Amino acid sequence: MTTSRRTATAAVLAALAVAAGTTGAAAGPVRDLRHELKGVKHALVGLEHDADALEERMRAARARRSEAHARLVATQTLLRLALDGDGGLPLLSHLVTIVRHRARVDELDAHVAALRRDLGRLDARRDALVDELQALVRRIRDVKLESERAPDMPFLVTYSADWEAVSMCESSGRWHIDSTYDGGLQFHPNTWLGFGGGEFARYAWQATKWQQIAIAERVLVVQGPQAWPNCFRALPFHF
Repeated sequence: MTTSRRTATAAVLAALAVAAGTTGAAAGPVRDLRHELKGVKHALVGLEHDADALEERMRAARARRSEAHARLVATQTLLRLALDGDGGLPLLSHLVTIVRHRARVDELDAHVAALRRDLGRLDARRDALVDELQALVRRIRDVKLESERAPDMPFLVTYSADWEAVSMCESSGRWHIDSTYDGGLQFHPNTWLGFGGGEFARYAWQATKWQQIAIAERVLVVQGPQAWPNCFRALPFHF
């Protein structure tokens, strides 16, 4: 494996550490992606081992081919000397030896070519695995970024009410209370889903504070303060 190839692979593997520290809402999806990534990583490590072994076999085969070719050249030289009448073994013996050495060289040439094809297939597989690793790392980062954006959604909130005060009155400020009515602002499950809370979670208590406030703003527009008849607190200004 070339130095540049090993460097590129090492860079991708190093990127795994960046993606591995994800927690919170993305932990489940990231855990699944990391499981896939671990399998690809193991496959890549195994492939590198196979490639190193194949390259060693290639070096040994080339050395044997070089030796066989040297013997062929030496025998051809002896044949030329015999043809020139300088003595030596009979011509037929030289010819038989040349044929044998030529066959050995051809055999080793075919072996080297087969090893080269095997290395080419390993290189292609390595490239595919590196691409797969990179894609998984990007997916993990995307999930992490999405999870970091999801809990806070102030762009959906106009703050038409003092929702902190409403929550203290309705649920003692417990935004994740699970009861007949859910969450810090005590949504009925049907109200929660009817006003789009399912975008965030099945029940209000499963959603973040900001997500609950975003749905409360929608409810306020339609139902008005009477949706919280005993606890609604207006702000002295709007923005």
